[in-house]
Amino acid sequence: MSTPDLTVELDPPPGWGPIEQEPDDEGTVLLALAPTDWAADLGVRPNLVIGLGPESEESIGAVATQTAATLIALEQGHRLVSWDLWRDEGGRRLLSTWPSGDALICTTTWMRLEDGRPLSVTATVDADRYLRVMPFIGAAVDGLRVRPTREEDGRG
Repeated sequence: MSTPDLTVELDPPPGWGPIEQEPDDEGTVLLALAPTDWAADLGVRPNLVIGLGPESEESIGAVATQTAATLIALEQGHRLVSWDLWRDEGGRRLLSTWPSGDALICTTTWMRLEDGRPLSVTATVDADRYLRVMPFIGAAVDGLRVRPTREEDGRG
């Protein structure tokens, strides 16, 4: 997946593939992934969404603070569970939860700045599957590769 100036690569968890995702108001959804074989009676379908926001003068700390404030202001019951560093001082990881029917939904968002734009990777899974799914998602996120798009790539 790429923008005119950045190429983002991520190896999806086993059995996962691209899904349709509505773009948000402030950024670009680069890729959305979920298990390819998922029956409705299985409940909440885990997913992983990679997004790139507009250029910002803000620090990663300020961007993460705005994201956290948005998460807890969405609806009653949203909770920010943790906020810590991702990889180094240049990144943040936020874990939030909220109720959805009988399920408790867990969202982990990893974010960092790429050329002044917030790059986010957001994993969503119900609490019942969290411990089974997150090691696969974590491995995919650990393998995230971002590089400038070169003209010879045919994308720039």
